[in-house]
Amino acid sequence: MPYPAFVELCEVGPRDGFQFEEKPIPTDLKVAIIEGLVAAGLRRIQVTSFVHPKWVPQMADAEEVVTSPVLMVWGAAEPTRAKKGSTPQGAPFMMGFGVDLT
Repeated sequence: MPYPAFVELCEVGPRDGFQFEEKPIPTDLKVAIIEGLVAAGLRRIQVTSFVHPKWVPQMADAEEVVTSPVLMVWGAAEPTRAKKGSTPQGAPFMMGFGVDLT
């Protein structure tokens, strides 16, 4: 079986990993970790999830994470026109949650 010419990885640690931590992770630490992932060369990253804090307390700061200056520069400012390879995953779903990124 031949290998594909291209493989795209999607990092899910900030979304999937953070949600299982028992103690709250400060928003600025989450953003710093995401910034490190970007600096390491990752281009598809699921940065957060928009769920009710009652069910997933670690995602209570989802809006703050996605609207952080670091991620706004990175490409989250255009959530309806996701640019392949440059937009944090999660941003395209923000329109239904009343989050204005413009």
